[in-house]
Amino acid sequence: MKLKKAIACISIISLLLGVLGWPSIHSNAVSLYAFCIGGTTTLISHQNEDDILTFESDDLGMTYEKVKSEWSSTTGNYVDYFFIRFSTAGQHKLIEYCNGKQRLERNVTVNPSHSWNEGYVSKTATYLEPGEKKYTCTFCGEQKTEATPKLEKPTVSTCMGDTTVSINCKQTDTVTFTSDDPAMSYIFAGASSITIGSWGVYSPGYSIYFSTPGFHSLTVYINGTATDVMNFNVFLTHSWSEKILTQPTCLYDGKKN
Repeated sequence: MKLKKAIACISIISLLLGVLGWPSIHSNAVSLYAFCIGGTTTLISHQNEDDILTFESDDLGMTYEKVKSEWSSTTGNYVDYFFIRFSTAGQHKLIEYCNGKQRLERNVTVNPSHSWNEGYVSKTATYLEPGEKKYTCTFCGEQKTEATPKLEKPTVSTCMGDTTVSINCKQTDTVTFTSDDPAMSYIFAGASSITIGSWGVYSPGYSIYFSTPGFHSLTVYINGTATDVMNFNVFLTHSWSEKILTQPTCLYDGKKN
């Protein structure tokens, strides 16, 4: 008897869901009833792939746009992502329709603006690529991503025709360079190999020849993949300083560098 009642209840629930559709949630489930003027993403679950979902509101300036649609293997439903933007803050009605039939009416609160949290670093910046930081609105749950700048490597002072760099890599690796100085050239200048325990570090050196003075960047590639960037302040000529190492005598010349 209890089993029959349970089956009957399940059948009624399934029938109601088939008529009314599945519940709606925000992208991070903060609240079904919280929106912001800047726009809030809402997820709408429904049963059939060809269902047409629409919205109405007493805010006549309200707009919405379907961002994407996907199948959820977890819930066994289709999910549409809608970006809904109200034109005025305050209390509003939001009515959902599925295939022209009303299935849900919500009394929602629209905040004048997003209230972003401190965010977290979702991608760490490097010398080669900018990073990313993600923020979440504490009121409606909307998320945004902002780029963070690439790391700035210290600038090394050098002179034209007198720049040498060393690269740590495998002995079988191919090392190449590019620069914002299009006429920059380089040649192999020898290598050293250091053994530490059971592994070694191969360190080839390269002489870099910049064609113009000024600030230049040098990007290092190992087997075609950018691995490092270097910044140089290139001077036209050397500016030698003098230092007396030994004083001359009547028998020997002195030395300076």
